[in-house]
Amino acid sequence: MMLVNFYLDADKKRMNTFEITMSAVSTFTMWAKQLYFLRVFDSYSYLIRMISMCIADMKEFLVMLMLTLVCFSDTFRAISDSNPEGQKFVAGSFDSFLITYSVALG
Repeated sequence: MMLVNFYLDADKKRMNTFEITMSAVSTFTMWAKQLYFLRVFDSYSYLIRMISMCIADMKEFLVMLMLTLVCFSDTFRAISDSNPEGQKFVAGSFDSFLITYSVALG
């Protein structure tokens, strides 16, 4: 019975994390849409257009950044996998991506 409760608690915690993540994403998109509606006013329209053009112009940079992050994270994972079992510093592919992203942030 205790084992079943452990699995139910783990599923509840996972679901709670999922709900929090979805709530954060939906809140961000709601505020972004509200910001977009400010285009109607003349004093805000050029600012909103400037922000949207900057985001559109960053596409090439973001593609190169993602390619670089994936390249380095795969390298870190390969280096970690070549270490003995007790000395691996990366648990998996996603962990290596998070480490690489943290290093890229400085």
